[in-house]
Amino acid sequence: MSRFQFRFEALLRLRENERDAARQEISDAFRALDILEEQQFALEQQRQQLRVDSQQRIARPQFSVDTLLNQGRYDLQLQAEIQAIQKNCATVQREIERRQAKLQAADVEVKRLERLREKQLRDWSIAELAAQQKEFDELASMRFTRSQNNDGLNR
Repeated sequence: MSRFQFRFEALLRLRENERDAARQEISDAFRALDILEEQQFALEQQRQQLRVDSQQRIARPQFSVDTLLNQGRYDLQLQAEIQAIQKNCATVQREIERRQAKLQAADVEVKRLERLREKQLRDWSIAELAAQQKEFDELASMRFTRSQNNDGLNR
């Protein structure tokens, strides 16, 4: 009995590697998005704390206008950084969508090759069974012929 050999095994492995790489790329992109969101959250926390500090300074009987102006400029800087991060998040989100489409295409290719391998394995199994059946039939026929010849000699 021969061993089944899928003709496109190397291509299947290549497609599986491409699919796995696409999964890793998506994972990397999600990690990048998480980092950006953490940075945005930290900046928003800083901005919130800056506002609380500003309100506390204004509530005091004596406060420095220069300090409030500096805090206002810093608040604008934080807001600009938050907007830049939001823009980067949108870019990363589009990249994630692109990578997911790439993964989906790679997965379709792998599944297509796996179905082809299954079909070829089924066809090979059927052919192997037919060949075995033919051998058994020939063996049975030869035994029958021998038994007929032996019966003829014994008479």
